[in-house]
Amino acid sequence: MSAQVNIKIDPEVKKQLEEVLEKLGFSISSITKAFYLQLIRDRRVNFSLEDDTDDTSKNLTGEQLEKNLIKAGYSKKYAKKDREAYEHMLEEDAKGSLIEM
Repeated sequence: MSAQVNIKIDPEVKKQLEEVLEKLGFSISSITKAFYLQLIRDRRVNFSLEDDTDDTSKNLTGEQLEKNLIKAGYSKKYAKKDREAYEHMLEEDAKGSLIEM
């Protein structure tokens, strides 16, 4: 028996995710399960906020992120939540609490 988890995601993000995961040999379901299991095991979220592409600023502020998400079609409610999470991660990173893998 298994439980089902439903999430809402921008269609373009989903398409890009599927393309990347296909090249790596994973499905969204398998990578999500792996993420959840790692989160349960480690009791922390381990991922980088950095993007190696030239068009991403390493100095992105929470306010800029929120504006970009709203411009991309996110509701103000979810953009604000993502901003708060991003700012929290930046604070933890500044304190040295985040570990890069």
